[in-house]
Amino acid sequence: MELILTLREARNLKRTQLLGAQDPYCHVNIANIFDATTEVHHHGGSNPWWNASFLLSVPETIPSGLTLSVHIKNAMHVLPDRSIGKARIDLDALASALATDDIYHNWVPVLHNGVHVGDISIALELAGIDDVRANVISLTSPPVVAIAT
Repeated sequence: MELILTLREARNLKRTQLLGAQDPYCHVNIANIFDATTEVHHHGGSNPWWNASFLLSVPETIPSGLTLSVHIKNAMHVLPDRSIGKARIDLDALASALATDDIYHNWVPVLHNGVHVGDISIALELAGIDDVRANVISLTSPPVVAIAT
């Protein structure tokens, strides 16, 4: 089964930078099976926009307990990148949603140490044959950086 994962935007993210606008990006992971990073939205601040899409090849039966994790970070120039927060989606629940609909779109809470620090817009949809041929990324491909538009 082929799925298109799109990280559209985030809203009301906690500021992790004292001076200037923060430069958010996302690191996406599925249980060390899938790993990818969006492009940095320079000066994206608390409401960044990525519109980054990835093509995922997943088994028809998703193994129990898998989680899609999106770690939003602030790219720093000199210091190590700072964590803004993480959003997680249980893939079992996602598979149930996709069984009744071809697309899942939701604002998912972003948490940092259990505290709500914003939301991220995540969409997953069943890929058509043209999307599969485009081969944006698959679970067997090495991680790549998506180009934000």
